Amino acid sequence: MSSDPSSVDRVVEQENSTSGRDRPKKPAPPRSPIERAVVWGLIAVLLVIVAWEFTAHLGYTKALRGLQERIPKVDEGVPFPMTDVPPIMGGKTPTSQDEINDPDFGRSLRTVYEWNGPIRKRAIFLMLTPESESHVIGFRTKGDVESPAPIPDE
Repeated sequence: MSSDPSSVDRVVEQENSTSGRDRPKKPAPPRSPIERAVVWGLIAVLLVIVAWEFTAHLGYTKALRGLQERIPKVDEGVPFPMTDVPPIMGGKTPTSQDEINDPDFGRSLRTVYEWNGPIRKRAIFLMLTPESESHVIGFRTKGDVESPAPIPDE
């Protein structure tokens, strides 16, 4: 056997050329335009759903944090007028308001703010004094104990 390096290189080249590694690969078949449109359409729909859900979650979280910072001041005697609520709620308008007799807050107005995403619905129930110039006295979230029924009209 010769220890000539060129003969070793020739043997390696010969093995590589017969092993099939150098053969060109078949190109993938082209995708149909309909298939591409369906796939990209589904991706776009999923992105819209995620963005919508994220926006609802972000708005709810910001409002909840704002209320959690402000409510302890109410317990200390600092009034929380209804005019201070819109900036905390991100400019959202209430979806409903009804008068209730709450075990924790007594006779009060319950004002509901909702953030609806395609997957989850979030709500904050503000409890207000029943006077004409309402003040916030507390709040509940959708996950809290079931809110009492509205007071029937007398």
